[in-house]
Amino acid sequence: MPAGRRPDPPKTPMLTTRPPSATPLAPPVLADIVGGLAAARDLWCGLVCHDPGGRRPVRLLATGVYEVWVIGWTTGQQVHVHDHGGSAGAIFVTEGELVEVLPRRGGAAVERTLAAGRLRHLGVGTVHDVV
Repeated sequence: MPAGRRPDPPKTPMLTTRPPSATPLAPPVLADIVGGLAAARDLWCGLVCHDPGGRRPVRLLATGVYEVWVIGWTTGQQVHVHDHGGSAGAIFVTEGELVEVLPRRGGAAVERTLAAGRLRHLGVGTVHDVV
């Protein structure tokens, strides 16, 4: 990358199962769905908005069992510590990178860098921040 040029902001398809689904989708199923959609870039890339004023999530798909969102991030944006209720989820970073912060009781938070091409499964009850 040329000196002085910032990396492209990340584009991240995210999938969550939706209550009242009795059982969240299994991680391999979530991975197949989000990975397949991430590979079908032409279907969603034009919907991504990188707004320095705030993240702009776009819901791509909603079924009775899951939702798929694409979110454009810019440097310095975050969502703050949260969970996804009774839902499982998956994040697939298609460009750039994100840092996931996992708070720990009585200890230092754990940080994970999610680089382009990386899939992250979010189990039911996962509490995290994404920056």
